[in-house]
Amino acid sequence: ISFSPFHPALCHFLFPSTGVANHLPAPQENRIIKKFSPHPYFDFDVPRNITTRVGQTAFINCRVEQMGDKSVSWIRKRDLHILSAGTAVYTSDERFQVIRSDKAENWTLQIKFAQQRDSGIYECQVNTEPKMSMAFRLNVVEAKAIILGPTDLYVKMGSIVTLTCIISQGPHDLGTIYWYRGSNLVQPIELHPNDPSLAYPHRISVELKWTEALTS
Repeated sequence: ISFSPFHPALCHFLFPSTGVANHLPAPQENRIIKKFSPHPYFDFDVPRNITTRVGQTAFINCRVEQMGDKSVSWIRKRDLHILSAGTAVYTSDERFQVIRSDKAENWTLQIKFAQQRDSGIYECQVNTEPKMSMAFRLNVVEAKAIILGPTDLYVKMGSIVTLTCIISQGPHDLGTIYWYRGSNLVQPIELHPNDPSLAYPHRISVELKWTEALTS
């Protein structure tokens, strides 16, 4: 069997379109406030640790209930830059935009063509007295996949071949890992019960494990 440049094995990974989020549990008192408070309050059941890939659009969603006549601002914690007040954007960087839902509960900070320099803490603030704020962490990562070993691999027919792909840029969730042979997706194959090679029930298998990076 020859793995040549004409049929290379490729390791691909796909990021979630909206990023991967850690959902922080809403405290019991927050559930009570939702029922009885006439004042603004944050909905904590939203992603607050968001990961996206370089070049993709990042969405940071802040949900405020019982807004009344108050407004929401977005602050970049790194330099305390006021990015927006209401839907008005106060930055010359045209990649930043605020999207407000029809019911005004969702205030989403959108960052187009995200770059690694955009990583950091962003605060959603409500102009109450005292001021309310909730922090979000944005991780913009540039993951790289490398298949170890030589470009061309020659083995005897019937031998076991192991290809190892190292995907760096952790500890963030890197999404789904796919292997391709040329343009064809490689999937685990189970042999027929009458196959003489049943000693190897899975002719093709894919294993994932975390060490210092993600290994497939």
